[in-house]
Amino acid sequence: MTAKLKGWDNIPAHIETFVHPHAPSFTRDIRRLYAICRGSEAAIRAHLARTPFEYVGNEFMVDVADFANRTYPASPGETWGFMDSGIVIPVRYKDILGGYYLFEYENQDYSIFAGRELWGYPKTFADVTLVEDGPRITGTVVKGGREILKLEADLDQPIAALPEIKLGPILNLYTIPKADGPGIFSQRIILRDTSSGYHVKSQKLCRATLALDSIRLNPLKELGPVEVLGAGFQIADYDMNEEIGWAKVLETLV
Repeated sequence: MTAKLKGWDNIPAHIETFVHPHAPSFTRDIRRLYAICRGSEAAIRAHLARTPFEYVGNEFMVDVADFANRTYPASPGETWGFMDSGIVIPVRYKDILGGYYLFEYENQDYSIFAGRELWGYPKTFADVTLVEDGPRITGTVVKGGREILKLEADLDQPIAALPEIKLGPILNLYTIPKADGPGIFSQRIILRDTSSGYHVKSQKLCRATLALDSIRLNPLKELGPVEVLGAGFQIADYDMNEEIGWAKVLETLV
């Protein structure tokens, strides 16, 4: 008789779908293009109406980042790179001000599975690119064959500063549906703050443009009309050690 082994803490339990343990990890020379924008208050309030989070303002952050050099001590000698793009809004929960992901896209299953199954990030698959062409830097998200996000920055148009909005810690609404009918089986508020492990090595601030489009289940265009207040292009290292890599269950709602 074959001995039974403990299953992996992922779906499906019989095969590892992301690196275990998932912290610590280290990423060198991240390329990240981000912008601070102002969008539709009505659209943001409509999204938050289905959450326990309170509206703070109609500014948001959009970014496209290249995590090509991600490594894990648990997987020596291997690189687990991926591309990421997200739209994050400021929210309040009780006395906590933080950030909430409206949308997030990545191009590798292992990074999507880890983010969704461990911490409740709303990650889904898309083709995400970040291209440097002289002073012009372009980040795109293509999903279902359609470009739904395009962020273009021009380093030849520098700016002095960006508006500051508080987007950390991240607050996720980790929701698991019922299996035997409609409804929610489990819902927890997850707090995760890895900001102390993110080390910016260089940054240039500049002007940028943002184009959003919508497809089924991805209504990004509703956030418009969008005013881009400014952008930044960073090179950074990200050290996600065990202390900050894991999250905290702030509250169990269901």
